[in-house]
Amino acid sequence: MARNSWKRQRNATLNPLPPLAAGVLICCVFALAYVCIGNRCQAVEREIQRLEQEREDLEKSKRNEESKLTMLTALPNLTAAMRRDNIAMVWPASRQIERLTRSDVYGERWVAARHDGREVADLGRERRP
Repeated sequence: MARNSWKRQRNATLNPLPPLAAGVLICCVFALAYVCIGNRCQAVEREIQRLEQEREDLEKSKRNEESKLTMLTALPNLTAAMRRDNIAMVWPASRQIERLTRSDVYGERWVAARHDGREVADLGRERRP
């Protein structure tokens, strides 16, 4: 009879981890995952902020360049630049103006088909001028 109780006792002690230790281990794994995910989110947040700042800088630069171009192409500035560079331009005489129609430009490729109220030209890749 003593032999039977010894077998039961041996089988009862084969559990390597008590339930409390398993719970603590699972909590540690979840805490580590939470910290790793938090760090990754912070890194992504910093990257997004850097890219947004870069976008704002590029938009500001674009607005500045558009403003410069507008100022350069204004009529008073163009005439001043032409005067400065000794360029004399005049409007062409009426006999020098040549009016082109669509058929003059596209020839036989012009299709007078109506597509959504617009006329279209049949310009395939191999037939473009």
